[in-house]
Amino acid sequence: RLNRELSTTVLLSEHRLEEVFPLADKVAVLERGRLVCFDTPALAGAMLSREGGGHAVSAGLPTPLRVYCALGGKGECPLTIRDGRRWLEGVVGVPEADALPLPERPVHSGTPAVELKEVWFKYDKSAPDVLRGLSFSAWPGELACILGGNATGKTTALSCIAGVRRPYRGSIRIGGRPLSDYRGNELYRGGVALLPQNPQALFNANRLIDDLREVASAQPKERAAALLEQVTAELGLAPLLGANPGDLSGGEQQKAALAKLLLLEPKLLLLDEPTKGLDAQFKEKLAGIFSSLTARGVCLVMVTHDIEFAAQYAHRCAMFFDGGVISEDEPVRFFSGNSFYTTAANRMSRGVFKNAVTSGDVVKLCGLNVKE
Repeated sequence: RLNRELSTTVLLSEHRLEEVFPLADKVAVLERGRLVCFDTPALAGAMLSREGGGHAVSAGLPTPLRVYCALGGKGECPLTIRDGRRWLEGVVGVPEADALPLPERPVHSGTPAVELKEVWFKYDKSAPDVLRGLSFSAWPGELACILGGNATGKTTALSCIAGVRRPYRGSIRIGGRPLSDYRGNELYRGGVALLPQNPQALFNANRLIDDLREVASAQPKERAAALLEQVTAELGLAPLLGANPGDLSGGEQQKAALAKLLLLEPKLLLLDEPTKGLDAQFKEKLAGIFSSLTARGVCLVMVTHDIEFAAQYAHRCAMFFDGGVISEDEPVRFFSGNSFYTTAANRMSRGVFKNAVTSGDVVKLCGLNVKE
């Protein structure tokens, strides 16, 4: 509205392009300090997705544009969900195969990594409740994503699990033990680690390497150096080790803060908006790190507004509203069952395909229907 109604020029720097890309008149792409593209969204998107979408930015393009390019770029390039739906209907017509099979729901046994029962919390006696009878569990080897609007209690729930806040009613168990049974720093010694929304809160040294070494020193000496090298390599932090953490960009701070937590080797990792400030290419790498952690039995509980990431990589999604969980399921059922709070791919393909929640799902179903 600033641009349209007041004729104000707006310069926006952003990694999450789903909503903002179609609004732009021009798109400028920077790479290693150089301008590599400056054109309309449609032409810039086509250039970035050329040669199989090899450019780093192409993975973050809006879903309609990614589907369009993946299927050969025929017809007028769609940017919005509405245009993508019209284009998809024109390409597919009446689909012969209109759905992907629903994945099986995970079956859990044994002791949950974290279990909350009827948890109530308020920040002040006279203040309203933030958590209202919250019940939620997550298991070892699971990536559970908590979604929902602002001020619904998601971050407060993480702080209660981490022992930062204490609910006035209900119970929290970590690894089968009541949270109140943990004494001193026992909870955090290879147990629970929390990545806050503001990663700067985790830094206290003038150089990133000193921050990381301090955390790694908690490990046995023969293990510390190898673990530090492994974590910095996984997160691509080697060029930043000599920098002051306060001088890093938002995305770099997210990576550095995550590195500190991974050096603790926790069994329960709590993540508050971990993809904030990260480009699409690194988010794919981050998903690989999460996958290796869950394969080792680590439980990840992630609060996020990044619907596309949750749809692609989560084992289970839970919707927060008014201080509690109102629905939860594996991602395909979760997002297919939501009309508004769902992915761009689902909104674009609804009425044409069933159970498509990622751009890859839409491309796969198009491949089953469109014959050369």
